[in-house]
Amino acid sequence: FTGKPVDGYLANRVVGTKALCAALERAQEHARCV
Repeated sequence: FTGKPVDGYLANRVVGTKALCAALERAQEHARCV
């Protein structure tokens, strides 16, 4: 077992979390405008 798969998983998880937060923020902005 090397650390590479885990590092990649954690990196993807962080990126996914940031993308999810950004999407939620855009949705909230859209909801306020509507």
